[in-house]
Amino acid sequence: MQIKRTLITLIFTSILGLAQEMPFGAMYYETGFTGNLFDLKRDYDGNPTDVASGNGKTNLDEFYKAFGRMIKKGFSNKALEDYGIADEMVNLKYLNIKGIAAEEAPSAFGSSYIEPSGIVAVYSGKIEQAPMTPVRFSGVFDDAIVVLVNGEVALYVSRHIGKLRRYDPKTVSNARKKGNVGQPAYGPYLRLKKGDEIKLIIAEIPGGSMGGYLDIQVQGHEYPTDKLGDPILHPFLTVPLTADLQKELNKYRQHTFQNQPLITFQK
Repeated sequence: MQIKRTLITLIFTSILGLAQEMPFGAMYYETGFTGNLFDLKRDYDGNPTDVASGNGKTNLDEFYKAFGRMIKKGFSNKALEDYGIADEMVNLKYLNIKGIAAEEAPSAFGSSYIEPSGIVAVYSGKIEQAPMTPVRFSGVFDDAIVVLVNGEVALYVSRHIGKLRRYDPKTVSNARKKGNVGQPAYGPYLRLKKGDEIKLIIAEIPGGSMGGYLDIQVQGHEYPTDKLGDPILHPFLTVPLTADLQKELNKYRQHTFQNQPLITFQK
């Protein structure tokens, strides 16, 4: 039954993917950067956790307690194994989501039973090729985004600033508002190399809508700026750039493009 459902999903997403990109990734292409969805409201057997507040809702304080513990553990398999998990893994091309319904997240991972709150999507991959020049990650997400490099925090920001500061004093703060998801944050410059593991985590807490993006800034590169004075950066991209992909990325916001992604991942 599971195999039959997977085949149907693959056929459907393949047909749909001809017309548009999938915001959380898809099963029908391979990028080397894969992820799954975890439900912090439920344990692996489906029982409620402390994060659940009833009726599919989420306790914000308990969520950030659990989220903070998982960050300190590098979102390892051990840290995630006790929580509910969606049926399917997907491959991510980029993160560039403009305000969509949170219900789309469980569906993208083949789940019809996970309520769209108190959820985290965890993507990971090992670098095949990276720039010789140091780079840093920049982004923002409603409600939270984390980037880890070999288990160390390279970016961490959320619209719930007070909660983040309470559970992690190294929080990167949103300085000012921009659109619905806040001003992008910037992590430290890092010199990446082949074999480094990158993890990307995005979270939706109360439900409703979700969205945000992840970019990369190359140290010393001169970027054009937008109306607010922020640099127009390279998108975090795991596949070569095509005209259709460039058009898709620019639907949300402007980017600085090059034909090949700055970072490629082992497949």
